[in-house]
Amino acid sequence: MNQFQNLINDCLIDTKHVESAVILVAKTAAVTAASARFQVLPTQAQIFIDSFKHMTLTRERGFYFQDKAYTCVRADRNSIYCKCGTHGLILVKTALYIIVATYNDSMYPSVCVEAVEKLGRGMLVLLTAYKLQQLSTAGFKGDGLLTVYYLQIRYEGYLFYVFD
Repeated sequence: MNQFQNLINDCLIDTKHVESAVILVAKTAAVTAASARFQVLPTQAQIFIDSFKHMTLTRERGFYFQDKAYTCVRADRNSIYCKCGTHGLILVKTALYIIVATYNDSMYPSVCVEAVEKLGRGMLVLLTAYKLQQLSTAGFKGDGLLTVYYLQIRYEGYLFYVFD
């Protein structure tokens, strides 16, 4: 299991409010990791990526995904929220990846949104720290109900901690 697979399981699926999730590479539409039994075809992955480039069309048309027609309820440069009845589809864009997650009628949409957005922010923090090349430790600790994102940076002899 790769690190991205662990992120999907620990930060999303374990909340019990994300039904399934996938992390796509934003430039190539390649699947980096996906939850169990969740498949995104290459054409659908490309549609998800292009949706951030064509927001007006995304708002007007929504998505047809896994035999459901999803209506776009919110779209901005970093996230897209869609729903089909009591089911939902959440897309969050980071600098390098797009996180796609679904929820069903037994889940709270707000918890799903919060978990996916938080993972997206955490991935941005890790990318920033990596670019600094001062990263000592970074991680995600959680029990499914509460997830704490942390970052430990050594810079010019000082040790900094960043928590989210």
